[in-house]
Amino acid sequence: MATANGNIDLGQRAMLSHLALSAWTPGRNDKAGRDIIVAAQGSSPAYHKAVKCLIDPGVLCDVTAAQGKVRAAHYRYTLPWLDNGARILPVALLMRYEDEVGAARREFEAAVSDFVWVKYPAAMRRAEYEQGAAYDPAAYPSQESLARKFASKVTYLPIPQADDFRVDLDGPTVAAIKSQCQDDMMTAARTVTQNCIVRIQDVVGKMVEGLSAYNGDDRVTGKRGPQKGDFKGTLVTNIADLIDVLPGLNITDDATVRDAINAMRELVRADHTALKADPTLRKDVRNEAQAILDRMAGYMGEAA
Repeated sequence: MATANGNIDLGQRAMLSHLALSAWTPGRNDKAGRDIIVAAQGSSPAYHKAVKCLIDPGVLCDVTAAQGKVRAAHYRYTLPWLDNGARILPVALLMRYEDEVGAARREFEAAVSDFVWVKYPAAMRRAEYEQGAAYDPAAYPSQESLARKFASKVTYLPIPQADDFRVDLDGPTVAAIKSQCQDDMMTAARTVTQNCIVRIQDVVGKMVEGLSAYNGDDRVTGKRGPQKGDFKGTLVTNIADLIDVLPGLNITDDATVRDAINAMRELVRADHTALKADPTLRKDVRNEAQAILDRMAGYMGEAA
């Protein structure tokens, strides 16, 4: 839906989603360790910092991986919004966002539970054995306290509109603030489209690089052999994944983005195995991908 002046009304097409993730980290400043270094080197304490890990950081790998999945799902379905941490979530993608982010958050919570109640006690016992005199039991939080240091929360907010700004100020001041709000909306709309373009450039650019460097019948280095410049199936599937979500992200209904989506569908007509086996197909797809990049470069030049 567009406003009376022809601008896109983001508030009708999207909302704001704020993801808050927190986690405990085992690193602690080690003053005693720093003092040992300072004494050994005859240096000033101002130039040294020592950090001690309370437990082996590897014990947290499942939690860290699950946390990364939550962030990845959040970013997959959202777009930049100003600088306050919240991101634009298109209404068309809300259900998919809740499904994928929700599943990732449950995985994070399960990993946290396993760490706190199973792995942490064992990691403490190992630290006591391996740290020797450096082990300080008072530095370790209880399991109950530790559990509270991990959290994931999603908050939804409406996109603010200039007409919603109502405060007790004189007319010219309110008008100026509303004008600034409208300018911010226009900037946000441009940023949305530019983010879509950047995502296209990323995955399509990697396809151009991968197909150009492949040495099944290499035209770049003159070397041969599929082990040189090899590429994986993600070269194609990453584009397919973007095609899947991009129509929903294109909340400004930008024609350049729409055209790029249609053009990218041709890039995924064959999987990576077929691309490796057929030099002609590989060349055609590579040229089509490069043509998309050329059009995107022209758009970004105009936007700048």
